[in-house]
Amino acid sequence: MQIEIDKNAVSWWLLCGGMILLFFADMHPWFMWPVEQFMMPGGAMLCGMAVVLSMTTDKPLFERTDSFYAFLFSSVVYVYCMMTTYVTFGSIVISISAIIAFYCLLRLSPKNAERLIDVIAMCYGTLMIFSVGAFLAVLLEVSIPFTDAEYQDGNYHYLNYRFFMISILDMGEEMPRFCSYFIEPSHLGTTACFLLLAQWGKWRKWYNIPIMAAIFCSLSLAAYVIFPLIVLLGFWIDRKSILPKVAILLGLVVIFFVAVMSYEGGDNVLYDRVVDRLTIEDGGLKGNNRVDEDFHNLLMDMLDSPDIFFGRDGTKLDWGNSGAMVFLYDYGIVGMILILLMYLAVFLLGSDKRRAISAAMVISIIFMVDGHALWLCYFIPIYVTAVSTTLKPDSDEYTI
Repeated sequence: MQIEIDKNAVSWWLLCGGMILLFFADMHPWFMWPVEQFMMPGGAMLCGMAVVLSMTTDKPLFERTDSFYAFLFSSVVYVYCMMTTYVTFGSIVISISAIIAFYCLLRLSPKNAERLIDVIAMCYGTLMIFSVGAFLAVLLEVSIPFTDAEYQDGNYHYLNYRFFMISILDMGEEMPRFCSYFIEPSHLGTTACFLLLAQWGKWRKWYNIPIMAAIFCSLSLAAYVIFPLIVLLGFWIDRKSILPKVAILLGLVVIFFVAVMSYEGGDNVLYDRVVDRLTIEDGGLKGNNRVDEDFHNLLMDMLDSPDIFFGRDGTKLDWGNSGAMVFLYDYGIVGMILILLMYLAVFLLGSDKRRAISAAMVISIIFMVDGHALWLCYFIPIYVTAVSTTLKPDSDEYTI
């Protein structure tokens, strides 16, 4: 008996497996720490196998032909970032892996890109079901065994409950920040918001509900700010009257603030982690603590030197600084321009301009906050958001 292999299906699941590995690589899940250096090359290898196999089928997956400039700029950005910091065998492998990932993603049709983000969201949502459930159980004082865990030579220190981790810094808090399997709550919350933007119109799906719950539990200021924004952008994408939604959303935000400030006189975790950090102090947001004074002085010195064009070696900076200014310090004005050109080329691929503009808005805000414009856990959902379509371009209702 001859067994027939569906090459289209095999190619598709190779691609999905590879993209899932690439998506989670930058989030550093604890269960992959022993082999995390193989996540990106492993994911790229699976994607490469998908490309080769797809070429032999009658319905190739990688059929988009207008993404040359987006791929060119993304490749140049990765090579430039590697060359301006340090060149090692590992950095070369990571760069090649990322370039393969960009090639595969940018060659997908919008329909297949949407199918891919559905698979990633299902995987993410499934993980969150167990993670959020275990986290809530511990908050309710259910006894779950844990172990001590450290990452990056002790820069990160956790109690590891297997389905989630709690930072040692949050011990004793009424409600510790939830980072699930990953190293930071902000990584969890921001990525979840990007996924939900790409999943707009599908939020009632079973796998998106635990993703929303994870955002709430993360207590991430960035996620708490971005989430209402993507709700408004979603209504705008749908071409619905946005003013009533803005009024309702503002009302809910006001109720949230009043409730948090009133509960126990403001002596609660939501006030400390979110509301208080949005107050104005010394002419700026209290929660705007992404860089310290030492880095600010180094940045001012760099801006007055020839290093402004190509940046300085950021690997010698003190740990803990982040944001667009750190990216500028590392890669200079040339790096900023290349990132801008890459995303501009990507957003121009979108046929629904509202989706592309929405994607541009949220990645710009997050880039200012954490400076990670090249993380694939950010780029994949942002790209899918930009190229997805709500209405066909030839529809009478289609407007910018």
